Amino acid sequence: MSASDRTTDLVARTRARQAAHLTALAAPTEPSTPSPNPLSGRDTQLTAGSSPVQGSSTNFSFLALPSVVSIEDREHGDEIAKRLKLDAEGSSELTRFLEEPSRDKRDVILAGYLIHLIGREKQSATVAAASWQPSSELESLAFRFAWGLQLLPNTRYYFGTIETAIMAAMRNAQVPNLPAAGSLNSEAMVTVVAGKATTARSQLKTEIAESLLPHAETRNIAALAASLVRHTPGLEPTFGMYLRLAFLRRHVAQKHNPNSFWKLVDDELEALREPGAGFLIEALKEVYDEDVARYGKPEDDKDHRVGNPIGPSSNLWLRMLSVEVEKIERVVKKGRGGKKRKLAALQGTEQTDEQQSDEQQTDEPQDEI
Repeated sequence: MSASDRTTDLVARTRARQAAHLTALAAPTEPSTPSPNPLSGRDTQLTAGSSPVQGSSTNFSFLALPSVVSIEDREHGDEIAKRLKLDAEGSSELTRFLEEPSRDKRDVILAGYLIHLIGREKQSATVAAASWQPSSELESLAFRFAWGLQLLPNTRYYFGTIETAIMAAMRNAQVPNLPAAGSLNSEAMVTVVAGKATTARSQLKTEIAESLLPHAETRNIAALAASLVRHTPGLEPTFGMYLRLAFLRRHVAQKHNPNSFWKLVDDELEALREPGAGFLIEALKEVYDEDVARYGKPEDDKDHRVGNPIGPSSNLWLRMLSVEVEKIERVVKKGRGGKKRKLAALQGTEQTDEQQSDEQQTDEPQDEI
């Protein structure tokens, strides 16, 4: 039992003993002969909380304390102080509490102790959260969700409220041992998810860059897709995935500055959506045709597979992720911190470009190729 638990136990037992003491004081006695208190030498009187009205029931407040603390109480306090190994200051405070004759003052002292105890418990929880680490299984699942996000053909943006999408999908997919929403451990989990998303983006760019080599086994878009889905069990390559990979490979081939790569990718996605429904797909088909002409037809590759889009028969985690990736919004942040994205992941809120029009876009975390 921790020190705080012992203190809580002491408070509970002290209250119970005081309540029993009050009940004993309220026991029926002869009206003309009040029972003397042999310990104090004074007549015993009802304390605050009793009803002096004849014929009414006697009620006592749960927190009501006797006006006289017995020798037994003091001795018990000394025993508790020794058992808890209180220092001189703690023992002095306990003695002051037990010997205080005013019930109101004892109530104030007790309230102060409880407030102090609550503060210590909150501080302990903060320290525990700071040292919290997800299990290896939870980290692996976060990485799987991050990989799935960047391979799905309906992912709205690749750099934005990614943590929000992944955390929401993990909760909706009922991933076990995920910290409760809004908890301190949940904030730590958001940081883990952000790290996994950064790692996944970096690895994706690396593998796409390797597919550009003249004799790469993944030069064909079908072979590239088959290689990438190994990170995401249950996800099958689709024509939509081919379109997105061809789009990303075109950007990798342009050798953007690593700091601005994902910004440029999202800039183009945003621009291709502006003309209206269907324009983005048509533009991606054009990019895909260029990719096929340069790197080979998927039909010519033995790994060519085109599965069904995400549907009712797909794995739960993919269905939940497919819903959330369409909600990703771009986040324009100040400085190097990712506080806005983290706050969105914790609170389930998102900042749109319109809400951030007065802010300046800065460099992204580097995803080295």
